[in-house]
Amino acid sequence: MENLFQFYTNSEFITCIFLFGVIVFHFLLRKKPSSQLYFIWLFVLIRLLMPYSLSVDWKFGEYTIPQEITGILSENDNEALHDMSNDNGLQNNVEDDNEAGNINTVNFRLCFQVIWFVGVLCFAIYYLLRMVLLNSKIKRSSKVKGYKNVWMWKDHTGACVIGLFHPRIYVPQGCTGNSLDMIVRHEVQHIKHYDYLFIYLFYCGLALHWYNPLVWMAYRMAIQDVEKACDERVLFHSTLNERQTYARVLVDFYKEASVKSVTLGFGTSDIKKRIKSIGEHKKKKRIYTVIIIVVCCICLGICSLFHVKSETQKIGYTIGKDKIGVSIPSVIYADMDKCIFYDYHGVFIYEFNDKVLSDYLPFSEIGFSSSIQGDDASFAFSEDKGRVVYITNYTKLYVYETSKQSGHLIDYSENNMPADVLDSVEVLDEQRNDSVSPIYQIDGNTKLYWTYSGNEGNYSDLFLILNKNGDIEEYAIFR
Repeated sequence: MENLFQFYTNSEFITCIFLFGVIVFHFLLRKKPSSQLYFIWLFVLIRLLMPYSLSVDWKFGEYTIPQEITGILSENDNEALHDMSNDNGLQNNVEDDNEAGNINTVNFRLCFQVIWFVGVLCFAIYYLLRMVLLNSKIKRSSKVKGYKNVWMWKDHTGACVIGLFHPRIYVPQGCTGNSLDMIVRHEVQHIKHYDYLFIYLFYCGLALHWYNPLVWMAYRMAIQDVEKACDERVLFHSTLNERQTYARVLVDFYKEASVKSVTLGFGTSDIKKRIKSIGEHKKKKRIYTVIIIVVCCICLGICSLFHVKSETQKIGYTIGKDKIGVSIPSVIYADMDKCIFYDYHGVFIYEFNDKVLSDYLPFSEIGFSSSIQGDDASFAFSEDKGRVVYITNYTKLYVYETSKQSGHLIDYSENNMPADVLDSVEVLDEQRNDSVSPIYQIDGNTKLYWTYSGNEGNYSDLFLILNKNGDIEEYAIFR
């Protein structure tokens, strides 16, 4: 459930931008026939079901790290670097840490996952209940003589198409003559163009993104376009009198049908817009209009495959080009959710669940030496399950709160470093052939270590391995 939740929520921001662009594009082309606008919703459906995004740089030319973004400190934080705090300042910081620790005791990620899963489950139950109710009506329906694959309800349930692999047309009781012919022609067009399958899949996309109001709007607009496109196909070569007859039949059979949300049916979408569309004189399809719509849809689809990398991700990608140097990054804290480590660049925080480098604190931004050996070497420790990171050169001490992404510099003394409560990662004596670092014991049978993949020498070749009782997970932090 966790992996599925991440897959459908990690790219939600890009999905919102994509949907907003589609809605604006649809508004600009609202006068065009709905049978042409139908292409737009195919791209939306693909995006909803497979919301995968690739990280890219938004740049012109080669990217370099600007000095002003190499750290995560705000202007106030930079000013605080020169403000030497006393013991009272440290005490206030500890109190803030305790308060943050109490808040973070609740696993918000798990709560969101459960809420999302419950929402999806409600959609599934809602659909199944409607299908169970319809199934009882289907058993009592009777085949209409003179028509192929047309069945009649025993009540006034609306006309619709039901079924995925062998769709059937169902019409209300008492529907005969010209009205029956109009309805059947409409439903046949739905089956011919696989509209019923499209709506079923769109409903699945809505269920997966039920928390997004733009998806609800897109779902409603898609159903309207599908129905209006079907009306246009039925009335493509019709006379004015036939259009009037069709409109009267549509009004007569319009009602709140029980199958409205998950099936296509005659008269189950916005009746006013459909009547207005039937009365309008639509221009015949022109090839250049179709080409414009297809090209715009392709552009929207391609754009939705990419998202701009965050500044931290850009830094991680840039560091990947560097040589590793004399030592492998040292792990100072790790659990099943994240890993905190440091090397001569600074301190890094990597999220296992999201597979992203979520935070980076360079030594240079806090006035520390970019060296982890020698007399001026910088060292890092963590406290309170990674919520606080201490960086020291045994002259100065920088206290960084990872949850607030803020920190302050104080004079170093042994009293400032609460060594008795610092996080520690157990280092195992065992060796592995693919390991280029110590092997850390994380949780139960879970082990953590660094390894090379491919050429040796650059950070892009370095991988973090999470061994969960023999189940290997490989994380490429630098690329």
